[in-house]
Amino acid sequence: MYNTQQDAIQQISVKHTRKIPGGRIGLVFYDVTTLYFESDFQDELRTQGFSKDGKHSLPQVVLGLLVSVGGYPLSYSLFNGSRYEARTMIPIVEDFVSRFHLEDFVIVADSGLMNSKNIELLESGGYKYIIGARIKNETDKIKSWVLSLEKGDEQFYELQKYPGCRLIVGYSS
Repeated sequence: MYNTQQDAIQQISVKHTRKIPGGRIGLVFYDVTTLYFESDFQDELRTQGFSKDGKHSLPQVVLGLLVSVGGYPLSYSLFNGSRYEARTMIPIVEDFVSRFHLEDFVIVADSGLMNSKNIELLESGGYKYIIGARIKNETDKIKSWVLSLEKGDEQFYELQKYPGCRLIVGYSS
């Protein structure tokens, strides 16, 4: 029953979302979090793992959520509590794309999902994407460039890191 209801809810949400931006879903935002249970009981889904709330000893699940520009939930999945968060994005996106025949869209995710494996999978799948980055994870040359930029609200700078990969830096007070 759970899977049928989940599918029905997602069908309704996608249908509604497609009405808003003129029939297409141009951007999808992906995020992931952990939900813990005040219990000692574990099963296949609820297991101990990394907890953003510092509740490492309690069972938890990992929730991945795909939303539209207007914040409408498009798809979600629950993963075993010990699943590494960065390994949740690609399965949800691929499932969503195949079920709803999504073609021209951009995936947006935060820096927690930026790793070489995800980028490799996004690129090999032909996906367009925007992923947040942390300055501390960049090369010394890029760090120096970023730190030398004049900072002002709504100022953006662009650097071609390598062919097909742009780094866009913005500042907000």
